[in-house]
Amino acid sequence: VELERLPRAPGATVEQAAAGGEDYELLAALPPGAEPPVPVTVVGRLTAEPDVLLLDATGAPRTLRGWDHFA
Repeated sequence: VELERLPRAPGATVEQAAAGGEDYELLAALPPGAEPPVPVTVVGRLTAEPDVLLLDATGAPRTLRGWDHFA
């Protein structure tokens, strides 16, 4: 997931968009070359790796803590 590509509210940081826990967007995976039936925002790609990799604007991996509803 390329953090800078995530949709976000005006003034929100990429960290808030990725791990804030309030707003949400639907996520879909399409085969390469597929034409989506509606406008979409491409935020990353699927790989064979089992983990989600978050990348900053330079392409470096980032670690973010997700929203904890019990904190």
